[in-house]
Amino acid sequence: MAFKKILEFLKGKNVLEEVKNETLTMLKETKSMYQEVNGFLFDRINIDVDVYQIDKKVNKTEIDIRKKILEHLVFSSDKSELVPSLIITSIVIDIERIGDYCKNMFELVKLYPDELKGHSLIDELRRIAERIEREFDLTYYGLMEGDKEKAEEVMRIHGEIGKRCDGIPEEVLKDDTIDKKTGVILVLLARYLKRVSAHLWNISSSVINPFPKIGYHPDSKF
Repeated sequence: MAFKKILEFLKGKNVLEEVKNETLTMLKETKSMYQEVNGFLFDRINIDVDVYQIDKKVNKTEIDIRKKILEHLVFSSDKSELVPSLIITSIVIDIERIGDYCKNMFELVKLYPDELKGHSLIDELRRIAERIEREFDLTYYGLMEGDKEKAEEVMRIHGEIGKRCDGIPEEVLKDDTIDKKTGVILVLLARYLKRVSAHLWNISSSVINPFPKIGYHPDSKF
């Protein structure tokens, strides 16, 4: 079933439309957390939210959505509701993982309390973080509208980001001007940013792929 048809199918389905909207809200909340954490991490801008409380809220919403879907499917005789339900369940898992990585990024400040600056790799990671913000927007509207072009753009951006982040650890190891503490932060941050981008990729793949191939490239051969 094409994703746009799934969105049309969900209209008027009280429980499923409700969990779809809750899923989109989860994604907005994790984007807000991501922005706050990046402002704090790169510029030491005071965070106006409690990162741990938002993470707990996202976790609770994931559990509530899965519970609602399970209860709905148990009492529903409409088999056509199964695929949309499974897709939403898959998406909320990825959103919850994004929240975890945002929390991990926030905790980097405990390891590196000084302002993060002074090296070209730091500037590059900042630019990567900004590109991921665009991925959040494309993912949100791709999901809301069933827009394959937006989903494909997320997947393209992640391909570039993932490749670049994979190369950063080796560059850090080869650069004698980077002290050990800064090197650890750069490697961890590159890893966390890549994982946030990857989960947005997974979510966007649900707009393009049939359920069994969510999280895989559309052209993958198995």
